[in-house]
Amino acid sequence: MKISVHAARGRKLTFRNKISFGKYSIGYIVFSFALLVSLYANAIISLAVVLAFVLLALQFIYGTITLSDNVDFKKLGFALLGHSIFYSAMINFFSFQ
Repeated sequence: MKISVHAARGRKLTFRNKISFGKYSIGYIVFSFALLVSLYANAIISLAVVLAFVLLALQFIYGTITLSDNVDFKKLGFALLGHSIFYSAMINFFSFQ
């Protein structure tokens, strides 16, 4: 998504453009959230896993709404790595309680 936005540099990004660029991320969020709720409803995973994903979904939504064509990919990569480590730790911590 960020690469597509970066390639469209110079264009003013409207809300519709931002949603268009983020459609695959939004699809991923909707599918994954439905899957996690289903797994929680069948007592396969804990509520903490669903809540950890809600935080990730909020990050995706905020990132889509605030898209910019000026992207520092190194900074973005480290931020996503940090988020992945945090979410993994959170899921592991709450899964063994």
